[in-house]
Amino acid sequence: MESMNKTNEKTINDELLHRFQDLISRHTGLRMRKENLDALRKSILGRMKSLKIDEAERYYHLLAGVGTGRPAEWQELIKVITTGESYFFRDQEQSSLLRNRILPDLIKKNKDRRSLRIWSAGCSSGEEPYSMAILLSQILPYIENWDILILGTDINQEAIRKAKQGKYRHWSFRTTHPDVKNRYFKKHHDEWLIDETIQNRVTFQIHNLKQDHFPDPHSGIREIDLIICRNVFIYFNPEDISDVLKKFTDTLNEGGYLLTGHGELHAQDLGKLRTLPFPESLIYQKISEIKFQISDIAPAKIGLSRAVKSPAPQKKQPKKPDIPSSQLLKKDSKSHTNGLGIEELFLNGRYAEAASSAECLLTDSPDDFAAHYLAAQAYANSGDYSNAALHCKRAIEIDVVAERPYFLMAHISEIIGDKDQAKILLKKATYLNPEFIAAYIELGTLYDMEGDTVRGVKLRTAAVELLKGLPPETIIEPYKKITAGELLSSISK
Repeated sequence: MESMNKTNEKTINDELLHRFQDLISRHTGLRMRKENLDALRKSILGRMKSLKIDEAERYYHLLAGVGTGRPAEWQELIKVITTGESYFFRDQEQSSLLRNRILPDLIKKNKDRRSLRIWSAGCSSGEEPYSMAILLSQILPYIENWDILILGTDINQEAIRKAKQGKYRHWSFRTTHPDVKNRYFKKHHDEWLIDETIQNRVTFQIHNLKQDHFPDPHSGIREIDLIICRNVFIYFNPEDISDVLKKFTDTLNEGGYLLTGHGELHAQDLGKLRTLPFPESLIYQKISEIKFQISDIAPAKIGLSRAVKSPAPQKKQPKKPDIPSSQLLKKDSKSHTNGLGIEELFLNGRYAEAASSAECLLTDSPDDFAAHYLAAQAYANSGDYSNAALHCKRAIEIDVVAERPYFLMAHISEIIGDKDQAKILLKKATYLNPEFIAAYIELGTLYDMEGDTVRGVKLRTAAVELLKGLPPETIIEPYKKITAGELLSSISK
C-alpha cells in the first residue's frame, strides 16, 4: 500500500493537480489557495485509496464525467476539502448590528404581512442560522404569529447532516454568553442540544452557490429579506463572486440586506446593492432605483466648509462608534468581571457588564471622558438610549470640542425617530472635525432618505475627497474594520 501511495504522488504532478484545482473551481466555485495545494493532493490520494483507484487521471475523469457515481463522489471529495469552522454568534460586532439595527428594520417593514425570510448561505454545521433564530426569539414579540423562514444551506452534505441534528460541543460556544447557552441548549453527555423550538424554526438543505440556479420558487430560495454569506467568498474567484452576487441580488426583496465577511466584496460591481457602512461592519442593501451616483458627479470644487453648510448624512445609523483607549478602561475596574477590563468587556459584546463597570469607575473618576463615552456606547448597544444620551451629554460637558459624542448622539436620535436632531448633531460633528469622514457619509444618507439627493451627493463627494488623500490601508474611524480603500471603492459605486 505504501508503494501505491508513492506511485500516486508521482502521477499527481503539478500540471494534473492544477487541472483538479480548476475542475473543483468550476464545480463548486472554491479556489484552492497555493498554500493548500499539498493538502488537496493528499485529499485526492485519500479518495483514490478509498475507491481503489491507482491512477489519478482515472479519478479526474470520474469527477469530470457524467457517470452515475459522479455526484456521490463529489460529495465525498467536498467533505474533505471544505472547512467546517463555525461557532455561535461568530462575529460579535455583526451580531450587534443585526440585533440592534437590521432585524428591527426588517421587522418594522414587514409588520403588516408578518413575514420574514432569512438565508444563511454557506452555513456549515448550522451555528449561524441557529444564532439568527435565537436573536429573533429575543427581539420579536409574538414570534409564533409570524411566518418565519430561516434557511441554512451548504455544499457539504455532512455539514448539513450535523446541522439538522442540532448537537454541539463546547468549542462552538467560545464567544457565546453563558446565559444564552444555558437558556437555549441542554447538556447531554459531552454535547449540547439546541432547544427544540429554536431547532424547528430553521430549515437546512444542500446547495451549490455556483452551479444551482436561484432565485428558485421550488427550493424556497426566493424573496429573501436578509442573506448572510460570511467567509465564503474568500475561497472564490472574483468572476464567481460576481456571478453569485448577481444571483443574491435577484433573490433579495427590495430593501433587503446582504451581509458578508469583512472586505469580501472589495472591487466588485455591486449593481443594485448599496453600501451601508456602519461602525460594526459594512452591509449591503438592495435599492433598485438610485438617482445619483458619486461617480456621476464631478468631484470638483466642493470645499469642506461648503459641504458642512449643506449637510446631509448618508445611510443607516449604527450604534457603536470607536472605542476609547484610556488605560483606565483597560486596566481598572476589573472586579466582578472575571478580570476583564471595561474595554475588553465591550469588545466581547458584554455591553451590560461594560456599562456597569464604567459606572463603578465613574464614581471615583466622575470627569473621565473616555469612561463616559464608552458607557454611552455600551448603553446604546444594549438598547438603553436614555442612559446612553445622558453619558454622551456628560462627555460633551467635559470636552466641548470632542466630536465623537455628537456622532453617537446622532445615531441615537435617528433610532428614536428624530432625524432632524440627528442632522443637527452630525453637522456639529463635522464643524468640530472638518475631516470626520463618517459624519459626512452618515449625514449624506439622511438627506438621501429624505429625497434630497443633491445634498447627499455633495456630502459624499466631500467624504470621497478626504478618502483619496489617505493611504488605502488606513482604518476609518469609527468603522473599525473598514479601510480607506474599501470605503472609497464602496462609496464610488
